[in-house]
Amino acid sequence: MLCRAANARDKATRHTRALVDAAPVTQRLQALQADGIGYRRVAALTGLNANRLQEIRRGNVAFTTCRTAEKILGLPSTVTPSLWSRIPAAPTKRMMKWLAAEGFTLAAIAARIGARPRSQTITVRVAARVARLYREMQS
Repeated sequence: MLCRAANARDKATRHTRALVDAAPVTQRLQALQADGIGYRRVAALTGLNANRLQEIRRGNVAFTTCRTAEKILGLPSTVTPSLWSRIPAAPTKRMMKWLAAEGFTLAAIAARIGARPRSQTITVRVAARVARLYREMQS
């Protein structure tokens, strides 16, 4: 009985839900992605469906609900990527080169941070570990 009542309420409001242009939401999701914050992280922060966010981010959705738009556009600019997000490796590689120039071997650096350099992107977690070691060695 509860399901029927809920379905009836949903059906009654389904066509009255306000839809808005998804373009600003798409732009915001793409900007977040450029900052290393993927659609899964946004889903975790907003409680929205990750697959739906991915479709919006790709530009496959023309309209979205006000609720979805408000949640995404309302994310603070201080959102941080998760520790497992992939980010550009270049800044961290510069720090590692400095450490190597100071006499640390890459094997020693890798042992200290628990990782090994191997690609053009790294996780936020590894970048944070390198930055911490870099600061320790500079002082």
